[in-house]
Amino acid sequence: MSAIRNLPRSIRIKRNSYRLRTDFRTWIDVERILMDDNIPPNFKIYVMSNNLDLFFGNENIFDEPMDAIMSGILSFWRLFKNDDKSTETKKTNTDIAYDYDEDYDLICAAFMQQYGINLRRVRLHWFEYKSLFDGLTRETQFVKIVGYRTTDINKLPKEQRKEARHLKELYAIRKNQPPKRTQKEIEAELLAKLKE
Repeated sequence: MSAIRNLPRSIRIKRNSYRLRTDFRTWIDVERILMDDNIPPNFKIYVMSNNLDLFFGNENIFDEPMDAIMSGILSFWRLFKNDDKSTETKKTNTDIAYDYDEDYDLICAAFMQQYGINLRRVRLHWFEYKSLFDGLTRETQFVKIVGYRTTDINKLPKEQRKEARHLKELYAIRKNQPPKRTQKEIEAELLAKLKE
């Protein structure tokens, strides 16, 4: 019961605890920064700190090793869950499932349809938002479109492939697509570059 009432508001690095912003909008921006290949990995933490005021201006966090700070940020972003088991058992799909810039209206509509929550007006902790986001069902247009984008056409019967290809192209992410990498690959690259 305490996990429901006491959502985390900080990350621990070594023995120190650092408060951070927990609003879902901030963490959507964190995700954008993490996925942005135009921002060098060793600058991502500074961009988050300065542009999002992620740590409420607490400069003491920069006394910690950069890889430890990034590990703390990634851990919070993943809701303190370790993805190792789930990613080992699944074949990685390299299609881009969603993009907040392109899909935010669809995501807002999905939250309204499924939960009656207006994302443009509500305050939600990142953990609450992400749990609800992950729970969106195929009844919403957003999840249907994500399905079209990530369908493995080669696994479909031949008679369904033409329509699936058409839907995949129709709903493809339009902006410049970064190299297709998994979340694990992005995290490993960020941590490796910070150790340099």
